[in-house]
Amino acid sequence: MEELTTLSQDRKPARVAPAGQRLYHSSVRFWAVVLAFLVFSCDGRFVPILQERGVDAWFRQLDEGDVYARRRATQVLSSMGAVAIPGLRARLESGEPGLRVHAVQALAAMEPAPLDALGEALSSPHPQLRDEAGIALVRVGAESLPAFESALQTPDHNVREDALRVLSRLGPAALPFVDRGLADEDSRVQGTAVETLSLIGEAGRSRLENLAKSDDAGLRRAARKGLQALDDGGGRS
Repeated sequence: MEELTTLSQDRKPARVAPAGQRLYHSSVRFWAVVLAFLVFSCDGRFVPILQERGVDAWFRQLDEGDVYARRRATQVLSSMGAVAIPGLRARLESGEPGLRVHAVQALAAMEPAPLDALGEALSSPHPQLRDEAGIALVRVGAESLPAFESALQTPDHNVREDALRVLSRLGPAALPFVDRGLADEDSRVQGTAVETLSLIGEAGRSRLENLAKSDDAGLRRAARKGLQALDDGGGRS
């Protein structure tokens, strides 16, 4: 019993923040939630007010903020358009992965789409950046085709193949760009280009028929497989 009494006397009482400090932190959290609601739930009507902070302040928040602060900065920077593009492009390849992703998401959300910047992202060695850029370019449609120039000339075969996969969603207008993949020196890229033809649909049939007569056994097999996919109802158009 004496030991228990001694232990209870030695135990220090838990520190409790003063009431004023607790109220302050609760207020900060409350207004942070309100700000997030206004940014993400008001169809962008609150964004012009946030833009008054200036582009540099929002880039500091993008660079240094937590995930929620970065999301807010991403939306505001995307709404700023051309003035934010240089800073976002600079962050595509510099900085840590999370920052790069927020930068490409801001570019992808811009209207009109910054095709040059998205083309850079499509040429990136980072797959997630290529994915985000590809989604944005498909949303633009055939007008985005010039943005594929750089990716199709990149030394990394993975980048060239990913670009061809995105082209498969742009329909017959993409065929001249797919032809570059068919002429690629890397057989892996050629194979992806053949697959792209079958995904484009009937517009790619004549090319597949010619490839089915190729002297290259690999191309012949891939082309015949593509033709079979079309006959079975494959393709997107």
